[in-house]
Amino acid sequence: MHNQLMHGLSITSELSEITSKLSGLCQKLDAIMYSTQR
Repeated sequence: MHNQLMHGLSITSELSEITSKLSGLCQKLDAIMYSTQR
């Protein structure tokens, strides 16, 4: 049971890392789109 909990926690941290990377990419894309529109 304890191992399952630790595994879930590691998955959660990996997911949050991926999410933050994706949001950073989205911000970069938004900046590019905004600069090309002008």
